[in-house]
Amino acid sequence: MMPPAPTLSPEAKYRLLLKLSQEIGRSLDLQEVLGFLLESVRTAVEFDAAGVFVLNRRVPLGQETGGRLIAGMAAVGFDDTPRDEDPMLRRGEGIIGHVIATGETVIAPDVQLNPYYVQGKRSTRSEIAVPIVSAGDVIGALNLESDTLDAFSDADVEYLEFFAVAAAISIEKAVLHR
Repeated sequence: MMPPAPTLSPEAKYRLLLKLSQEIGRSLDLQEVLGFLLESVRTAVEFDAAGVFVLNRRVPLGQETGGRLIAGMAAVGFDDTPRDEDPMLRRGEGIIGHVIATGETVIAPDVQLNPYYVQGKRSTRSEIAVPIVSAGDVIGALNLESDTLDAFSDADVEYLEFFAVAAAISIEKAVLHR
């Protein structure tokens, strides 16, 4: 289990979001942008596993085409599942796939009760995923998982949605640059 994230004041969280926007705006490398995003999220919200997933727009959602649905990602804390066998990465299944398909945030206080849940980490008990949206289109998702039931709050949703907005511009820039 990872150490708990420090509790931040609203002013400290605002400064963190500002720093995040500045830092990820400096890079055109998608993996660097995604990695920095995960590091920054950890300072505001406690989690045991996390991932940022960027949609491959050439692969239709929910279809097996031989290509992966997810074009870029950064993840920490997940079990070692070969990426080519992962149903979320290939076909957009699971909570992350649902968030990408609908553009709606999902909080699963108990993942075993969520009909979309696909296991990415054996010890996960709760999950939160928010869409990353650019120009009205969902371009990916930010996902956090916890080994504790009901680990995420409405305040966590608010912060993750801010992180997702800040990340969207830099992700688009990096994808266009690539």
